[in-house]
Amino acid sequence: MENRMNAFKLSKLAGSLALITLAATGCSTTSTNIADDEAQVSVETGSDQNTESVSVPGAVSVQTESEAAVAESAMQRAAAEDTTRDPETVLEASRKIVYFNFDSAELTTEAEVELDDIVEEISANDMQSTRIYAAGYTDSMGPEVYNQSLSEERALSVIGYLKRQLDASEWKVDYFGEEFPSASNDSEQGREKNRRVVIEYVSSNNPDELVSMNREVSSKE
Repeated sequence: MENRMNAFKLSKLAGSLALITLAATGCSTTSTNIADDEAQVSVETGSDQNTESVSVPGAVSVQTESEAAVAESAMQRAAAEDTTRDPETVLEASRKIVYFNFDSAELTTEAEVELDDIVEEISANDMQSTRIYAAGYTDSMGPEVYNQSLSEERALSVIGYLKRQLDASEWKVDYFGEEFPSASNDSEQGREKNRRVVIEYVSSNNPDELVSMNREVSSKE
């Protein structure tokens, strides 16, 4: 009888010890999981590029990818703004327009002033190697063939005036008659704007900068 009582007590004591051990183990596991959860949490904001690592208590502070992208973009913009333009690019594809009286290829006083401005600009910027292009136009009054000839005379008048003051490396002349009007020919005001010569000039180092040629340019002296 006494032996049975002792065996029962030992069995009960062993069970108690087992429960204590399991409880201790469970607490340790929970503590470990909490520590792991506190380390770092990933948050998706809509795309892989916008994935951010958010620090929580107990974790190491990490810069988010979006913040890094913003910083890099700002640095790139600053570097681009710091670049220096080639001085010649300021004068690339410069343009002026001079106008003529009805049925005339003679330069007006106003036209000569505009051409003098071209001479001054090219000379002041030491543009020794320069391409100069002149395209003549007319209004729609008169025969088409006559207007073609008149537009050529107007362009040649402009080139002749500039040649007397400049030594450009290349001269080009074209003429379009009443084609490509810049205004309606239904009114006198519109026809006045169409009686014109368009002049473009650019450093010959940048020949592709003459942008307003309407067709293949013919070189004429």
